[in-house]
Amino acid sequence: MGRYEMVFAIVFVVMFAAMFKHWLEYRQNRDTRAGDSGSEERLNRLEERIVVLERIVTDRGYELRQELSKLED
Repeated sequence: MGRYEMVFAIVFVVMFAAMFKHWLEYRQNRDTRAGDSGSEERLNRLEERIVVLERIVTDRGYELRQELSKLED
């Protein structure tokens, strides 16, 4: 391999590595931003469901239905 070919290969590898690094950073930032809003929304929905479930379980009528169900079995 000649001198110029070696210089060209080194420059090419360095440029390719820099472009790949920037691409990875872009992809990671894009995924992080997209994941944050979706996770927040999902967390809010789960919290709402937990509140409803707590209300159902602590209701006296629920306990009564559970006891009646046990007696039927």
